[in-house]
Amino acid sequence: MTWIGLTKKGVAVIRPDEWNLVIDALDDLKNSVDTIIQMFRYITIFVDNSLDQDVSITIKGNREPALAKSINILSAFTVAKNSTYAKTLTPDNSTYMPYITVSVSCSTAPTSGYLNIYRIRPNLTENKIVDNLAIRDTNVHDNSTDPAFIKIIQW
Repeated sequence: MTWIGLTKKGVAVIRPDEWNLVIDALDDLKNSVDTIIQMFRYITIFVDNSLDQDVSITIKGNREPALAKSINILSAFTVAKNSTYAKTLTPDNSTYMPYITVSVSCSTAPTSGYLNIYRIRPNLTENKIVDNLAIRDTNVHDNSTDPAFIKIIQW
């Protein structure tokens, strides 16, 4: 017996009540697949900048979990000092890649504060892309320069 109450048959005529169970099961499957697709279709990048300087952020994507050969999936954007900002990405408004990371820099060296960047999915799961990065220079920071603080994660 299957999980929806049908018994396995060889070639046979299906009764109307059996056919209705099949249709109901297909509807359930479609709804589950649609929910999963929507869950991964878009993400929000949430930036918490407690640095005392503005920070420029470039979101990068790659087909594999590596910085080498990554591409910019959006134009760089600036988050003001001591502020938060959110940007929602979809395959419609950005280039989809299975893995994402960021590169960050400040035009003036900060003297205090930290940078945290999160990836948030519609099912409310979140992962830190940048974890308490204390920038104190004007260099570009990414996974190659600060692997303990800047991660490469799945879309």
